[in-house]
Amino acid sequence: MSDRHEETEAQAWLRFALSDVRSARSLLTVLDSDPNTVCVLAQQGVEKALKAVLVHAGVRVARTHDLLELRSSIGTMLEIRLTDHDLISLTDWMIKGRYPGDWTEASRDDAIWAVRSAEVAYADVCDRLTTEEIQA
Repeated sequence: MSDRHEETEAQAWLRFALSDVRSARSLLTVLDSDPNTVCVLAQQGVEKALKAVLVHAGVRVARTHDLLELRSSIGTMLEIRLTDHDLISLTDWMIKGRYPGDWTEASRDDAIWAVRSAEVAYADVCDRLTTEEIQA
């Protein structure tokens, strides 16, 4: 296993992505957990996984939370099973879900969907990036 001092930037992004996805999944088991927080963590897991692909490919990572923009930057390097609508919905949780406003707050079903989506995206990234290339 790699020492963190030898960890590449892409490996670090992937490690952070996994941490967010796992944290979101763990929060689902807590009775009074906030679905908004779960959705935000799920979005962050997807965002960081996509950024791992970009960093690994030598593409400059934009400072954005827009998952559709990130997937567009990835182009044909990676096909993920999430639709444009999925990516837009997850992005909305990151932007709208952190602040009170005139929108519907996340439900438990939203949180379950967000975590499943994050797990799918993370798995797709891991399938694309071989153990020798990036995974610690």
